[in-house]
Amino acid sequence: LTQNDLVVVYLEVWANDGMNHNLMVVDLLPAGLELENARLEGVINVGDLSWLGELTNTDSVELRDDRYVAAYDLPEAEGTVTSVYVVRAAIPGSYVHPAPFVEDMYKPEYSAIGKVDAITVTESP
Repeated sequence: LTQNDLVVVYLEVWANDGMNHNLMVVDLLPAGLELENARLEGVINVGDLSWLGELTNTDSVELRDDRYVAAYDLPEAEGTVTSVYVVRAAIPGSYVHPAPFVEDMYKPEYSAIGKVDAITVTESP
């Protein structure tokens, strides 16, 4: 990434156990990235996002300094939740991206964790 680049983060969570779940999706941000509030009209321009398809409505979203947090109700009839947010590459450097995770808020034995990754932010020319 280059400093000031906007990135659309797409997370997909699915359950195949036929149960209702009240999910909490958490994605910890790597240092060097900052969350952007895409709901503030005119603040950022991420272009046409129709390629994302239909997204799942959230029950709650929190844009914290160090993480994205969203809550979803996943009825048994549906099996997939899609969560999207926007970040800006802010500080040059190489960083570890911690694994995103999801858990059922009322049945924490139902949980999953993604994989750790790495990113590099370079200075803008």
